Amino acid sequence: MTSVAIQISGATIGQGVKLGGSAFSFTLTSSDFAAGGSGGGVPTFTTAGFTVAGSPHLSISNIVADLGSGNGVSNTYYTQLYNDWLAAGLDTSHSYAFDVAWTGGSPGSTEAFVSFYHQSATSGSLTIAPVSTANDQWKLPLDLTSLYGANGTYNFPATFTLRLPKVQDGTDWC
Repeated sequence: MTSVAIQISGATIGQGVKLGGSAFSFTLTSSDFAAGGSGGGVPTFTTAGFTVAGSPHLSISNIVADLGSGNGVSNTYYTQLYNDWLAAGLDTSHSYAFDVAWTGGSPGSTEAFVSFYHQSATSGSLTIAPVSTANDQWKLPLDLTSLYGANGTYNFPATFTLRLPKVQDGTDWC
């Protein structure tokens, strides 16, 4: 049997979402989400940005960006991002490592773990946690419970590009 590989390079898929080269990426702007919850290590969180303070454990140095019309924001963006997330071969039961280009602020890391949760056709969320890169353990697909958040101020819009090869959390920490 012959296998065929198809590569989409530089194609724009939807508003702020694209598959470029072989790495999936998307841009999240302040109008794409509503500020949901945040971990105890995030004292400030709005749709403009957030702050991580005190080098907390990764599981509490995260934010939840609520998506979809059920959360008062664009359902078009939410649906497109969900479809593209799945098309990139990602599932909604794990977090993945992304390279992140933050706009302004003073980010302490350009790496983050991101999970996508699809609650319904009109409601979902992204959990985003900037990770400290003080050691290389974060680059391995493993139990991420021993990792820490990266102190800093992180502003939106931000562009997230999936790290290749994929770095996937095996324990679904967030």
